[in-house]
Amino acid sequence: MKLVWLAVNASHAHSSLALPVLQSACACVPEVSWQAVSTGLHDDPAAVTAAVWSAHPDVVAATLYLFNRRQVLEVLARVKALLPACRMIVGGPECLGDNRELLRQNPALDGAVRGEGEAVLPDLLRCLLHGEPPTGLDGVCWRDASGRLLDAGRRAVFAAWATAPAPSVSPFYDTTKPFVQIETSRGCTAHCSYCTSSGAAPLRWRPLAAIRDELRELQRRGVREVRLLDRTFNALDERASALLELFLADFAGLRFHLEIDPAKLTPALRRLLQSAPPGALHVEAGLQTTGLAARAAVGRGGTVAAALEGIDFLCRCAGVLTHVDLLAGLPGQTLTDVERDVALLLELGPAEIQLEILKVLPGTPLREQAQRQGLCWAPEPPYDVLSTPELDVLALRRVAGWSRLLDGFYNVPALQPAVRRAAELRPGFLVDFAASCQAAGLLTAPASLERRFRHLHATLVEGNAELDALVRLGWLQAGFSPADRLAGAGPWKAAVPEGGEWLQGQAEMVASGRVWQLALPAADYWFVYDRRHSPQRPVVCLRRPRPTAT
Repeated sequence: MKLVWLAVNASHAHSSLALPVLQSACACVPEVSWQAVSTGLHDDPAAVTAAVWSAHPDVVAATLYLFNRRQVLEVLARVKALLPACRMIVGGPECLGDNRELLRQNPALDGAVRGEGEAVLPDLLRCLLHGEPPTGLDGVCWRDASGRLLDAGRRAVFAAWATAPAPSVSPFYDTTKPFVQIETSRGCTAHCSYCTSSGAAPLRWRPLAAIRDELRELQRRGVREVRLLDRTFNALDERASALLELFLADFAGLRFHLEIDPAKLTPALRRLLQSAPPGALHVEAGLQTTGLAARAAVGRGGTVAAALEGIDFLCRCAGVLTHVDLLAGLPGQTLTDVERDVALLLELGPAEIQLEILKVLPGTPLREQAQRQGLCWAPEPPYDVLSTPELDVLALRRVAGWSRLLDGFYNVPALQPAVRRAAELRPGFLVDFAASCQAAGLLTAPASLERRFRHLHATLVEGNAELDALVRLGWLQAGFSPADRLAGAGPWKAAVPEGGEWLQGQAEMVASGRVWQLALPAADYWFVYDRRHSPQRPVVCLRRPRPTAT
């Protein structure tokens, strides 16, 4: 029997972890041969259909996420039309709810798996091999010969996950992309009602020795970035410290991406985070909201004070790039709550702030509670909240604009210093600047970085020398022309003065390049450009403070 795995990834930089995980788990069914068709969201469904059809599969399997659901289901429907006898099996986050409805709406599907596929896919494939119904398999919903929809109920849980072979043993584990994904734990002890892991399965951990072996293999294969899929890296204090110590001591050449609960940073974990060298760690910290009513409504644990203090600590760790998540549209949350949340983070200064509209996902407790809590949400992916008793449609549209503002301005390193300082100096900055960006059409369609720089300069810096200096510095560091009027820099023909602070590059790199000076009230800057090393960006930046008046 031939199985084709259809992997529709978020982009061509991503690869499906489900494919190697499930193929490895199904090695015990040697009668099934596997082939993969990997594609991206924007690829032509007709071309993808042709690639699947050309493999002459008996079974096509795929993981459904909210971002790829439409594309996957369209391709499967096309393949089914071409190959009526081919079985179509899906799983993944989109299959955590009522799969009878999923199969009813999509007649091309023969079955759907709720939960951890490794637990049931081998037996499901054996049933297909022998023409038997998958009766009694946890989490499997199927369409029988008469067309009836049957569901075994429950979620499948792979009890042997902790000791199963690492996904990297599979020939389908792809190490050619910019990063790879691994799991060191499964499950979650938290009970946030909007999360698909809320109380779904027990928390399990892979042995440290197995993780060390897996990382050594990945390092041998040239991997440079590893993203952990663990829901909460520091769910267990001692284990988190042991893992981080392993990462920093034995795998200094790798960059790790972790999700951390900022309210649960122990002294031991803090010491390790402080010791991380620059670029070693990318930490995602979930604040979600500081609104007490909203936190209580969704079962968000921990105190606001502890979470904010933890985020403040992470932002001050030189080796940690901190990304903080916020949610809007939670039950009991007001527009003032959201504005306050963003203002607090602008003050703390994480590297990135992500503000998202809450999604009412299949299989979550929130999906069952949402109607009682007055939430209205989109019936199709991404299931985003459309209104709540506290936030109507227009209020949530304003929040969506704030989200785009953060992505387009704050999350851009060259713009961030000016945005942060403007927020400190100007009460109501978020609302006022978002309104100006909306009026300029910067929040409704993609805008070039140059256009964003010019809007920021025109809107904020008039009469403020400090903000003017920050925008001009960012302009040059981003690689825009020093001759442009916005930069205000001039060619420098003399020798670069000795002394000062080398912000970028070294003294020996000065002689071979073109030098521009930027004179600012507090300091002078010299930028050196050398096309042999960088087509546009400066290769050297020297800062020399101006003497203060006595």
